[in-house]
Amino acid sequence: MIRSLSYFTGAMIFAGLILSCGGAKKKPDRAPGTGEPTATGDAITGDAVPTGEGETAPPEHLMNEDARGIYNEGVAAAKSGDLAQAAQEFKRVLKIDPRAHQAAYNLGVIAERQGDDDGAKTFYMSAYEMQSNYLPAIRAHANMEVRKGNTDAAVEILKQKANQYPKDTRILNAYANVLIEARRYQDGIQVAKQVLKQDERNAEAMLRMGKANLRLGRHELASAIFEQVLKIDPDQAEVYFLRAFIKLDEGQKAAAVSDFNMAIEKRPDYVEAMNNVGTMYLLSGNYEEARGIFHRATRISPSWAKLQLNYGSALRGAGEWQKAKETFKTAMSLDAGLKGAVFNMGLLYYVADELDGMERLGRLNEAERLFAQYKAAMGSQLSKNDPVHKYLKEVQLAVKREERRLEAEKERKEQEAKRAEEREAKEAAGEDASATEEEDDWH
Repeated sequence: MIRSLSYFTGAMIFAGLILSCGGAKKKPDRAPGTGEPTATGDAITGDAVPTGEGETAPPEHLMNEDARGIYNEGVAAAKSGDLAQAAQEFKRVLKIDPRAHQAAYNLGVIAERQGDDDGAKTFYMSAYEMQSNYLPAIRAHANMEVRKGNTDAAVEILKQKANQYPKDTRILNAYANVLIEARRYQDGIQVAKQVLKQDERNAEAMLRMGKANLRLGRHELASAIFEQVLKIDPDQAEVYFLRAFIKLDEGQKAAAVSDFNMAIEKRPDYVEAMNNVGTMYLLSGNYEEARGIFHRATRISPSWAKLQLNYGSALRGAGEWQKAKETFKTAMSLDAGLKGAVFNMGLLYYVADELDGMERLGRLNEAERLFAQYKAAMGSQLSKNDPVHKYLKEVQLAVKREERRLEAEKERKEQEAKRAEEREAKEAAGEDASATEEEDDWH
């Protein structure tokens, strides 16, 4: 089966920068990769943990044997990168076996990778309507809502399923995760504890508890829990991803990069890890590495606006001006409220030595316009330390210098033209005198 895409904890992008979680005592904690301060504590709501016996899990539908062979062909096509062929095969499967939930789910993954979020959502919902406890589709749908900022919707999806199947530890763990994404950390911890009552060595539940404690700034406790998780399951990719933020907080950048890369090794479609390690490459000026990893990530998650924005920053750093512009435009089309894209587009016009066939002054004027647009959009949210202040002053000075240069160039050309005219006039006068003398000789 194609692995589902995970969208939990996206990176906050501003001029190519990543904001990681900080120390609880000196500054507000930040949710890993989001750049947003977390709560320093929250109350237990009392209604998060499922109660009652719930429903008996339905038996998993066994795919029709005729459909199974076609399904395997679809999986092979998907693994080879031929998504169009894979989609065709999965649709054939559903014609033969309309209850083949795996095929519907994989069609959702394909749609999502092609940037069709609405189509993906439809396929995911179809998959878990066919098989009501089918976690990959349930989780993929919730992940999409989280990525779009609809955490309440994601919580409702998992809450309904958790109440329906309270004995399903996989669903409970997914539910705990979206509660954490919704910053309901204590509720997430309580749901994870409910899992551990059923299975005291459940690594996924321990991971959720570690993640909640990390968000709450309890880094030592989170680290200890992560170590326990890795002893039980050393292939838990998210442990390495989350642990990287602790390493960053401790100033261990190389170790953080190593953990991000380990997360990607464990889960090759881990776009959040790709985004964060790519941003670290950006910060270090390693644009080639950044460009390569963002390219991979955007092929997996093309509709993640902030990922496209980071990719554009990497392309700009690598000097691929026109491609960077198109990528920034993609980010803007995906999220009209992504103010950082306007700033980055302005920066592109400022630094590019060739773009849209425009002369230097035209590029500078466009950069100035975009920086002003960004400032207006930010309004009262604009801080005194925002880099746009520095860049706007620089570009305004650059405009004046370029205008003076062009004026001087114009004057120089005018003087050269005037001198050329004078030379031509003198040469013409000399030719006339010679002609008169020759005529006199013939008389």
